[in-house]
Amino acid sequence: MKWNNEQLELGLTNQRYLARRRRSQRRLQRATWWFDQMRKAVDEARGWDFSDQVMEANQLRSVDLSLASDRRDRIDQALDKALDKALDQVVDG
Repeated sequence: MKWNNEQLELGLTNQRYLARRRRSQRRLQRATWWFDQMRKAVDEARGWDFSDQVMEANQLRSVDLSLASDRRDRIDQALDKALDKALDQVVDG
């Protein structure tokens, strides 16, 4: 039998691997806890009726869009009048 007379190195690679594995397990535990909480919240919220809230939000959105459209039309009209006036002054001037 041949003996090894050289110094053996014990690296830290195993410790690094274990630290990564522990970190990975902690992340997995936190993710599992988080998704369990989200499932619980969804299960408890199933009894809610959102249809009225959705309809109300859509009505408000359509009112906002119609007001924006009216305002845009008024701005366009005012700009047209101002542009016509400016052009008249240039032509007459």
